[in-house]
Amino acid sequence: MPRIALLLSVLVAAHLSLSSAKAYSGESVASPSNGERVSQKIDFYISADGGPEKEEYYLIEVARDGDFEEIVASFDSRKSKAGWIFGDLLGIDDVPDKYRPVNYEGIHFRARGRLRDGEYYWRASKAMGGGPWEPIDGSASFIVDSLPPEPVDSLKLSLNDAGELELRWSGVDRDVQDGFEEVSGYRVYQYTRKLKRYPVMTRYMIGETTYTELVVPEARDDSRRIVYYRVRAVDSVGNEEGRRRPAVIGSLAAQLKPPNLDQLADPAYLRRLYQEEIGGK
Repeated sequence: MPRIALLLSVLVAAHLSLSSAKAYSGESVASPSNGERVSQKIDFYISADGGPEKEEYYLIEVARDGDFEEIVASFDSRKSKAGWIFGDLLGIDDVPDKYRPVNYEGIHFRARGRLRDGEYYWRASKAMGGGPWEPIDGSASFIVDSLPPEPVDSLKLSLNDAGELELRWSGVDRDVQDGFEEVSGYRVYQYTRKLKRYPVMTRYMIGETTYTELVVPEARDDSRRIVYYRVRAVDSVGNEEGRRRPAVIGSLAAQLKPPNLDQLADPAYLRRLYQEEIGGK
């Protein structure tokens, strides 16, 4: 079981054993909200008052049409608890912020890669024990988007009046299939000639910006090696060319200091970094 789900389950169980939390009430479909664009990493959220009871079950249905005649996926907590998180403010109050759902009360289901690109509709139902499903208030449409923005071109480097290195590039407003793209920002990467035969590792991101220019932090002359810069656009749901898992602007920390260039000449070190990169992100 994933760490977050296990941690939340333990805390919720402990809370229920110490208090008589009422069952959920006032449930309504909350997120994705109507027309929201999401990545294939989807967090369904049903808002609710109160806390979870042992015999409460929820069903999420996803369809291609607003009348739910073409249902393409259903997630039933009565059949499987995998992916479900049942929270309330007291039940998970001690969970570190980075492990909490955005709205950590109510009912959550985390779907990963279950739906292809396109527009969908979702609704939810509730059942007590083995009883019938009762509709929950509301339904909403959403758009799954896994296409990254097209590559950035026209990257130019120059020195400003202060002797700092400035990068400027053309903006991006299309995805890799030439559809309209909502770009939220850009990431700037730095690497050297000795990394040429290895994948460009995202750990060497040196900056993020919502503009089409960036002053390189701690730029320095190194005549022994050729230094490369790469800029990639990031869309509103975190899709980025070359990154397999979405990461929205602001979710990654920039490494302001360039990597140790002598270390980067060590093939064993590079192989280890690459294995960490593909295994940990």
